[in-house]
Amino acid sequence: MEILGEKEGLNLLENLIEGHNSSVSKSELEIIKQLKSFIQQVKNSGFLPKRLHFAIQRYLRWLSLNPRATAQARLDTVQELWTTYRLDTLEKDFPGVRIQLFRDTVFKDAGKPVQNRLNDIVQKLKERALADDEIVDTLLTLKDLEPLSSEMEFYLTRMTYPHLSSTDSAEILSVIKWGSQKSDVVVYFEDKEGQLLRVRQPVTHKEVARLYRLFLSANLPVEFSQEHHFLVVVDEKGQVIGGLFYRFTGSDSAHMEKMVIEEHHRKKGIGEGLLKEFFNRLRNHGVKAVTVGFLQPAYFHRFGFNIDHRYAGMVKYLTYDSSQDWASEEIQNI
Repeated sequence: MEILGEKEGLNLLENLIEGHNSSVSKSELEIIKQLKSFIQQVKNSGFLPKRLHFAIQRYLRWLSLNPRATAQARLDTVQELWTTYRLDTLEKDFPGVRIQLFRDTVFKDAGKPVQNRLNDIVQKLKERALADDEIVDTLLTLKDLEPLSSEMEFYLTRMTYPHLSSTDSAEILSVIKWGSQKSDVVVYFEDKEGQLLRVRQPVTHKEVARLYRLFLSANLPVEFSQEHHFLVVVDEKGQVIGGLFYRFTGSDSAHMEKMVIEEHHRKKGIGEGLLKEFFNRLRNHGVKAVTVGFLQPAYFHRFGFNIDHRYAGMVKYLTYDSSQDWASEEIQNI
């Protein structure tokens, strides 16, 4: 199953069962019974690759020694296991790995309806029946099944948006994207003067128009199209004071068109906070390289953008630190 993949592995096991001779020994019948049970389990809740299995078992072992762990401590442990075992690298061959990890750890004691819905979502992901922009909205249907505790809401937000840490202040809200309503996360941060700001997608057409006017005020002519995505910075009064827009140029690449911060809000670290959240979202989307035009090279160089002969303008590689490489067999078996 690990080598062939879930679909081919299941087909092989089912063919083995169908092809067995009726006159088999008692021990062989027991093996067939166990195989049928395993196949049904995989169909119901998805196959657990070896690394995912070890990560879940390690969490459960830790929780048995620390049953009074806080929600933040539990989430931090799950996130650490996600990084240590490099479970993100399994998503291509085994879609739904992150949901399975959360389902079998912090959502382990959730009600049956929630567990069943998570299983359904995993199966849809494996069947490629959910588009990327449908996953978040589908996960949020968990709220319709039963009242979720504040801890479950906390876990749901982090399961949905992997780049959020346990200490990030964030919530989920509905946003507008060219006429359609979608769900998105809003992340809070403070500027250098202590003002609480929010980074999120625009929630109304007026906010997109406001961003457009900010670009014009900064003498930055822009043209928005349906291929563009937006991030805005909103102050405590709900006013858009900055933002950026970008487009995906490939399955693992993106181009940031332009960024702007309202003039009297500059030099307060707002651009830095906006770019940090932008990079996190791109990583979450599987982007490995982001480019930007050669308009403010000194500024963008501070954030890791450099010249590369393969790209126009400047490029930043959104790669993981090699020191975070996933655990060895020895560590996995501890």
